[in-house]
Order: sequence, then structure tokens, then C-alpha cells
Amino acid sequence: MAPNTKKVKLSKEEENQSAAFEKIALLQEEVSKLDEELEAETAVLQAKYDKMKKPFFDQRKEHISKLTEFWANVFAAHPLLSNFIGDKDMEVLKYISDVEVESDATKDSKVFKVIIKFKANPFFNNTELWKNISSKKTGADVSMDVTQSGIDWKAGKNFLAKPAAEEGKKRKKSAVEEDLEDSEGFIGMFAQETENDEDFLSIIVDEIYDNPLSVMLGEGGEDSFIEDDEL
Repeated sequence: MAPNTKKVKLSKEEENQSAAFEKIALLQEEVSKLDEELEAETAVLQAKYDKMKKPFFDQRKEHISKLTEFWANVFAAHPLLSNFIGDKDMEVLKYISDVEVESDATKDSKVFKVIIKFKANPFFNNTELWKNISSKKTGADVSMDVTQSGIDWKAGKNFLAKPAAEEGKKRKKSAVEEDLEDSEGFIGMFAQETENDEDFLSIIVDEIYDNPLSVMLGEGGEDSFIEDDEL
């Protein structure tokens, strides 16, 4: 039996509503294009002013060096980033000597790199740990490349390595637990690529490096840090 291909006749009101929805969708596409252009131009403008801030950051560095465990305290004070920091991470963070951010952007590409420098410490031989994210837009497609320093652990000091017995354990975990386990905490972010890389670096670049003193003093409150996630 041949399928019934008879079209359902719409009422005049239904036709008008359908046409209105189509027009709205087309107009919304144009709005979205403008939003994309705004985002691209904002990134370029941000990169310009970031370069202008560098002399002040360099001067700030001299004064931060006089403060004990400044960056460790700043990272631990951030309401979101602190979720990545375990007891072992905190022991390592106390050896931070400096934090640097490198960033650049054009309308079609963006790159940012976080470099954390360390004093001699009992955990690893690296003098710095870094992570770099670069993205490039080609038409509607966006490609992303993530690289990191890796960690040259000293003998017996790799606290990211899981004992064989622990590897065999299986239990149901919450989404938050799985995210933190995958990243292996703060220091683990510099050992391998993780699904949290972009969020992790964005917090450091956008919310911490620009004004670490504000973060350490708790100015603005937690709501100011989670507002974007709730929208």
C-alpha cells in the first residue's frame, strides 16, 4: 500500500505563525554572527591591553617576591581553583617563585600560556611548569591544540602515580569527582592534557593573574566567580 503523502493543510493563522518563526530564526542567525564578531574583536582588544599592562606586572613581580608563599595563598583562595588543590599540591605550590601569562589574539586565532616558576624543591627537577592552549577558527570550525611541560619527577616523589591496588578499585563517582580525578589536581594539569584545560587556564589568566591581591583578600566574593557558570 502506497504511503499517504497528502499534506496537512494549515490554517491561515498557523501559516502566519510558521512564517514568523522562520523570520525570527533568520534574524537570530544575524544576531549570532554579530556576537561572534564582537567576541573576536574583543579578544584582539584584550590582547592589546594585556601587552600594555606588562610593565606594571613586571614591577608587581618585584614586590610579590618579598611575600612568603604569595601565589600558593592566592591559588588556594580562589573558590573554584581551590577545588583542584589537594594537600600534596599545596606542598608543591609553596615553592612557587613566580607566575607568568603570555597571550595573543587575532580575529581568527587565540593563544594563551601559563608559566609557573619554582624554586628548587624536593618534588621535581623542572624549574617551571607550563601549559599552552592555542585555538584557530576556520569558517565555522574551531581547532584547539594543547601542550604542556610535563613533569620530571625526582625518584619516589611522583604523588600522581596511583598504587596498583587503587587502580583496581571501581566505584560510582559524581561528575565533580570524575573531573578532578581526570585532571589529577593542580599539579597534574601540567603533566598531561585533560578535559578541564581550558577552564583551568582561563581561571588563572582571566581571574587570578590580572589581580591576584583581590583574589587573596576575597574581594568580590564567590558569587562574582561563579556568576558566568550560572548564566
